[in-house]
Amino acid sequence: MKIHAEIEPIYLLGDFSVEPVDKGWVIVPGNGLTTGSWKEQGHPFYSWDVGYKKEFEIQQKSSYYEVGLGNWEGTVAEVFVNGKEARTIALPTDRVDVSGLIKEGRNSIEVKITGSLKNLLGPHHNNPASGWTGPENWRNIKKYPGGKCYQLLDYGLMNDFYLYKLASL
Repeated sequence: MKIHAEIEPIYLLGDFSVEPVDKGWVIVPGNGLTTGSWKEQGHPFYSWDVGYKKEFEIQQKSSYYEVGLGNWEGTVAEVFVNGKEARTIALPTDRVDVSGLIKEGRNSIEVKITGSLKNLLGPHHNNPASGWTGPENWRNIKKYPGGKCYQLLDYGLMNDFYLYKLASL
C-alpha cells in the first residue's frame, strides 16, 4: 500500500448472490431471502433489514395473542401487526404480546430482522476478537483467503414465526 493509492467504493446493484471460492467470492445469479441464514443463502455481506411476512385469518377474536419468533440472529427484531409496530426486540426472546393489534378477519404480521455492518465492512481475516475493531485488524494478512475462511456473523430469521392464540390471562 502506498500513500498515493486511492480506495474508491464500489456499489453493485441488482439481483445477485455471492458464493465463496479459493480467493474471496464470485457473483452468481440472485436468489431471494427466505427463513434461515442469510450467509447460507448467498447474502453474507447484507447488513440492512429483511422482512418476513405472513397473513393470518382470525374468525373469532380471542383476548390474548402472541407472535413466537423462535430463533433469530441480528441486532434487532421488529414485529409489526397490520402495519403497526408491536415491539422492537434487542435481546433474544421467544414471544411478543400482540393482543391489542389483532382484529377479526385478515391480519398481516411482519417480522423484520436487521443485521449489522460487521459482515459488510469487516474485519474478516486472522480470526479477530468480536466487538473490537481497529487498524491492527487489517495488518499482517499473509494471503488473500478463500471466502469460506472469512469470519462472518450469521443473520436471519432462522425458523418461521407463529401466531399463538391463548384463551386469556
